[in-house]
Amino acid sequence: MQVSEKRRFLKDVARGAFGSVGLSIYLLADTFFVSKKLGILGVTVMNLTMPLFNVIEGLGLLLGMGGATLFVIDRIQNPKNSQKIFGQIFKIGLALGIFFMLIGLFCPEKVARLLGANDLVLDMTLDYTRVILIGGPAFVLNNFFVSFVRNDRDTFLAMLALLVSSLWNVFADWLFVWHWGMGMFGAGVATVSAPVVSILIMSAHWFNGKNTLRFKSGLPNLANLKASISLGLPAFLMEMSNGITIFIFNWVILWITNDYVVAAYGIVTNVLLVALALFTGTAQGTQPFVSHEYAKRNFKKLTQALRLAMRVALGIAVVLYGLSVVFRGEIIAVFNEQNNLYVAKLASQAMILVLLSLFFAAINNQIIIFLAAADATKQSIALVLIRGYLLIWLVLPFMAWKFHLIGVWLSLPIIELLAMLLGFVLVRRIKQVTRQKYQNVKKNLIIESEEV
Repeated sequence: MQVSEKRRFLKDVARGAFGSVGLSIYLLADTFFVSKKLGILGVTVMNLTMPLFNVIEGLGLLLGMGGATLFVIDRIQNPKNSQKIFGQIFKIGLALGIFFMLIGLFCPEKVARLLGANDLVLDMTLDYTRVILIGGPAFVLNNFFVSFVRNDRDTFLAMLALLVSSLWNVFADWLFVWHWGMGMFGAGVATVSAPVVSILIMSAHWFNGKNTLRFKSGLPNLANLKASISLGLPAFLMEMSNGITIFIFNWVILWITNDYVVAAYGIVTNVLLVALALFTGTAQGTQPFVSHEYAKRNFKKLTQALRLAMRVALGIAVVLYGLSVVFRGEIIAVFNEQNNLYVAKLASQAMILVLLSLFFAAINNQIIIFLAAADATKQSIALVLIRGYLLIWLVLPFMAWKFHLIGVWLSLPIIELLAMLLGFVLVRRIKQVTRQKYQNVKKNLIIESEEV
């Protein structure tokens, strides 16, 4: 990788990281102002509803990351088809967003109950859940546009849109929740307004001379839809796994303790989600480069890109863990407005133990997106499923039964460590298979040319 390519790559990685932290800032701002206005049970509500965000955002990534990856690969290998992809996948995303809106209008209470809301927090959870579901189209399409604009060589605008919308959300939370006292309903309105702002900013892409995206008429092509879903499935499953992890942890904690321990876990989860967003953003920043070089069969550069991305993500993990542990008292106090000593003690312990997972999650996120961007979707999906869906059922119940809360806090680091080891094995295997495959292709070409 040349110096100019490395600089461009690192610039895209940085923009992806800063931009993708947007959702976490949405939730962080909501949690901060809710805790100030509604107390520690408000934090419980925020933690219960986080999996809902992961579902909606994950489906947006499924279509956006998958469609954009196909768009980049086909721009080199099949230019005619490349122009059709954006418009076709957009229609699917819009329909999906409307589906969430209908759920919010007609059956939000069932969703709130499913998320784990009991009678103590049902009303607050219902207020927030209803608004978020109705705003489903904004969340889905925001992720869709971010992915395509980033892959259409406008990484700065994608980053700017997400950062500005995040800052807007902080202001809107202050206005609706704190100043106007609109409670959980106000927090939901503030959060839904943020992706709307982001989409409006990204609309400038169609007027700045960089745009190659086209809204084509006609029904979605099944082959393009299938390919997009296949390429985007790892990103979707990874985003979903974050929500499923929080969901299962909430249920296990409620099984062995109470709502206040969920609140303590919720405080740590806010830090964890910011970190995971940075890791995911770093990985998404690598995706356009990796997909482009894969389409050109520059496999050496793919390995170099993965190593660089892992170093950047690991550096972020070191900084975040250090700051979180050193300043954990101050971080906990921000969300523990009522100074509940029981919650503070539990959250302090959880901060040290749960966030050990950052060192391994930083590597895992890079490997998962790298494999998907390099068209190794089966391996990428396998890693996501084992990491986020299988290991949690094997590790968490046993650790909770054997070591109670300490076991719960240590479960996530153990899961991430095991997944990282598997990820290294998969990457090594893919490199060996790819090298052998294309060496054989080159040999066949040489033999054919000699025969001619």
